[in-house]
Amino acid sequence: MAEFYIEKQPQNTGAHLVHFSHCQGLSELSGLNYLGSIASYDSAWKEAKKLYHEVSACPACAGQYAG
Repeated sequence: MAEFYIEKQPQNTGAHLVHFSHCQGLSELSGLNYLGSIASYDSAWKEAKKLYHEVSACPACAGQYAG
């Protein structure tokens, strides 16, 4: 299980970034929504889609993506 967050503010593309909790690029907690302790990035993505129509993987987290 890993902890996941999503940025409240969208990027220029309109997408909100999904992050692992240990990401170096995380915003302050006030700018994030906690998605929870989730078993996989795919599951975190599904939770994020409940909050925002457009979501994207954080580029810094992408290398840690374990499906």
